[in-house]
Amino acid sequence: SGHPVAYRLGFLKDGTYYDWHTSFDPEYQKYHVGQMSVAYMIRNFMQHGVSQINFMAGEYQWKLDWSPDKAISSHYMYTSPSTNIMATILNWYYHHLRERLRGCYHRMMDNRVLRMVSRNLILLRQKMNGRR
Repeated sequence: SGHPVAYRLGFLKDGTYYDWHTSFDPEYQKYHVGQMSVAYMIRNFMQHGVSQINFMAGEYQWKLDWSPDKAISSHYMYTSPSTNIMATILNWYYHHLRERLRGCYHRMMDNRVLRMVSRNLILLRQKMNGRR
């Protein structure tokens, strides 16, 4: 049909592939395109010396099925029970505002122009930090 049925986006560092984002067309679910993409990915990595795959965050059963030791790593954040002004502001941010801001950010990044501006600002900041 001329359109992709699945994709995987990630990056390589020191012989490890970090699997960042995956997706597939639900019309092709019966063909197990997710499993097929992992199989092709592993075959390609074996040919090119990539020795590990890190499926990154998220506790999904399929990730455990691909893990030799069934290890799960978790990240926790603790906030202060104090009632001083800084603790109150930080707790309000982490417990109420952060997820709303994240949602706004993702909606903004759906806009192609804003996404391009964001990428250019990040590149500019990286160049400026490199010159210091």
